[in-house]
Amino acid sequence: MMVSRGEDVKKISVIVPAYNVEAFLEKCVTSIIQQTYNNLEIILIDDGSTDNTGVLCDQIAREDSRIVVLHKENGGLSDARNAGLDVCTGEYISFIDSDDYIEPDMYECMMEEMEDERVSLVAVGFIVTEADGRTRNMGAQLRKRLSKEEAFMNLFEEEEMFPSSVNKLYRRQLFENLRFKKGMINEDTEIIPKLLHICDTIVILNRAMYHYVLRKGSITQSEFAIRDYEGIVVYATAVEVCRLHYPEVLPYAAYYELSRIYETYVRLAKSENHHSFWKQEIILRFNIALKTVNCLKWKRIRNKYGRELQIYSVAVIIGYSSMYRLMMIKRENRG
Repeated sequence: MMVSRGEDVKKISVIVPAYNVEAFLEKCVTSIIQQTYNNLEIILIDDGSTDNTGVLCDQIAREDSRIVVLHKENGGLSDARNAGLDVCTGEYISFIDSDDYIEPDMYECMMEEMEDERVSLVAVGFIVTEADGRTRNMGAQLRKRLSKEEAFMNLFEEEEMFPSSVNKLYRRQLFENLRFKKGMINEDTEIIPKLLHICDTIVILNRAMYHYVLRKGSITQSEFAIRDYEGIVVYATAVEVCRLHYPEVLPYAAYYELSRIYETYVRLAKSENHHSFWKQEIILRFNIALKTVNCLKWKRIRNKYGRELQIYSVAVIIGYSSMYRLMMIKRENRG
C-alpha cells in the first residue's frame, strides 16, 4: 500500500552520509525513493568525496524533489550524520548507510508503530549479505514492545536491539540535545545507550528489512588494526548509563562490556599481525582480568556465565594462543 504525502502524514527525514560510494549510492537511494511510505525528506551528505559521489548526489537530486544534498569537507561518519541532523525538518529521523539498502515497506511498517505516541523508537532486523553473496537474517523472531529497562536487557542479552543506528526509526525529540561524537570509532555503540535512556517505549519488529552488505576489499579477519583496539572504549557508555539509572541491569551491562573486550582480544591474538600490537595485548589482558573480577561479584552473572568467566581468566593468565593449544590437545586425547 502506498502512503501518500498530505497534511496529516508526518514526514521522515532520511539521513544518508556518502563518502566515495559512487558504485553503491544509486541502489541505496532508489530503495528509499521507492518506499511505500513516501512523505520523506532524503538528505544526502557528500562528506568530501574524492570520486564522483558528489556529482552523483546532485544528479539523483534532480530526479526527485524530496532529495536535499549537502556538500561538506570530510569529517567522518559522525560529523556527516550531525550535519544532517542540523538541517532536517521531519518529525521522525532515520539513518541509512550509503552502501546499504532497505525493503520497500520498511518505513510504512515502522510508522504504523509510531501511531502510538508512547513509542519513541522502532527497530527492525538485518538481512546480511556476505562478501560471497550468501545472505542471512538477524533479528527478533517475535514482535516486542519494551520498556527502557527491557530494551537494555535485550541489547545485552538477547542482542535483537543491535547497537546500530541504521536499523531504527526515531522520534525527532530524541536528538534535540544529542549528537554523534565526532571522530569516535563505533559511534553507534556509544550513542544507542544514551538514546534508549531517553525513550519511552521501544518496539522491535520481527521482520528483517535493512540490507547490510559486506563488501570485498574490507579489512580481513586475519588482520588487526589499531581502530579495533581504540573502539572498545564505547562499551563503557552502556555501563555508565546503567550504573546511574538502571542498577538492576548493571551486572549485564558489565558482562556485555567484558565479553566485547574479550572478543577484541581474541581477534588480536588470532591475527597474523598480532606481534605489532603487543602493548595493546597487555592492556587488553589486564582490563579483562579486572573486569572479570568485577563480574564475579554478581551471583546471577556467575551462575549464567561461570564457564565463560573461567575461560576469560585462563586466557589472560597464559594467553589465548596457549589456551587454545591446550584445548586442542585435550580434545585430541579425548578422541
